[in-house]
Amino acid sequence: VVFLPGWEEGLFPHQKALDEQGDGGLEEERRLAYVGLTRAKKKACISYAANRQIYGRWQNSISSRFVEELPEKYIERARKRTKKPAYSFSAYEEDYAPCYSSPSTSKRIGKRVRHDVFGTGTVLKDNCGRLEIHFDDHGIKNILARFVELAE
Repeated sequence: VVFLPGWEEGLFPHQKALDEQGDGGLEEERRLAYVGLTRAKKKACISYAANRQIYGRWQNSISSRFVEELPEKYIERARKRTKKPAYSFSAYEEDYAPCYSSPSTSKRIGKRVRHDVFGTGTVLKDNCGRLEIHFDDHGIKNILARFVELAE
């Protein structure tokens, strides 16, 4: 059993890695997540704090984007008396592989979408709901599908 605490946005993936290295830093953090998960023989227990004291001030936090990328069929959500969310990921290493959609099977590729911050763009790739989009005014960005809507 492997315990993986601290799966919070800004902590894992670390904000500094995102700020300094952009998508490359995110991919390196994703590789670290994969390594941690695949070291478990029976179960990996992922947890995060709903709020954390940083430099004497309490801050709310949300779970890491990596939790959303895990295959749902392996996730068992648990809550303790503290009401802090925890996740349990159980799969043998051979059962888990990163999820990538074939470009020929995705119905999102080539579609025009709209994002609240980046505006309108065209979907270039679809990696299981993580879209690579070329935005008209902001270039190429990687966005989760749930944060965009079809443009009219």
